[in-house]
Amino acid sequence: MVQAQVAIVIPCHDQAEYLLEAIESALAQTIPCEVIVVNDGSTDDTSKVAKAAGVRLIEQKNRGTSAARNTGIAATRAEWIVCLDADDKLHRDYVKLAINKDDIVGAAVQRFGASSRVIRPTRLHPVCADFVRRNILTS
Repeated sequence: MVQAQVAIVIPCHDQAEYLLEAIESALAQTIPCEVIVVNDGSTDDTSKVAKAAGVRLIEQKNRGTSAARNTGIAATRAEWIVCLDADDKLHRDYVKLAINKDDIVGAAVQRFGASSRVIRPTRLHPVCADFVRRNILTS
């Protein structure tokens, strides 16, 4: 089996109602990606949704979003990591465009549901120094 170049890590705690849309957006990328869902101690159907979608599932006690992301990152050997929240979706070309850019990639965010507002990052090509005081990206 060939190792995927990109892993999409989706931490999830009690967000099963949104998870399938997040997974589908990860699986719909224009380049193949490993998709890892980390069930961070959910009490809903998170594991059932991930298993039905056929993605890699890791279960752990609730330790918080950052710990769940780190668990997913540690579980892959992919060269590139994309972190995707369970209640978010990726544009189908996101990964293709992101891996052809700098090491840190920011993206515009488009809300869905009651609002479809687009939120653009303050810097399109951030560098590590931009994060010294605060996180300047939405994802």
